[in-house]
Amino acid sequence: MAGWHTYAVEWEPGEIRFVVDEVQTCSYRHWWSCSWREAGQGVEARAEADLNPWPAPFDQPFYLLMNVAVGGNVPGHPDQHTRMRGRSSADGPSQGPPLASLSAVAGR
Repeated sequence: MAGWHTYAVEWEPGEIRFVVDEVQTCSYRHWWSCSWREAGQGVEARAEADLNPWPAPFDQPFYLLMNVAVGGNVPGHPDQHTRMRGRSSADGPSQGPPLASLSAVAGR
């Protein structure tokens, strides 16, 4: 991978989509806002009554945290000898209507 990449999260009532370089990578129409301890988490919706039993925060203002983390244990903890091969720059998130309709995304 070389060059710049564009990442987008597009949300509308009933659907949230993740896009990389104008190609949709995944979308969700069924989600839950409960902890893993509560009933329903991870259960596939099978009927209209199962859809959005706990409303997700996408229908109200919320914060989106974007992070490029360095560390972990692969290939080891960074130190003064670690070579950082890339640089990152961001101009900040944008807010607005989806960039393309689902039918306009190639291969989807």
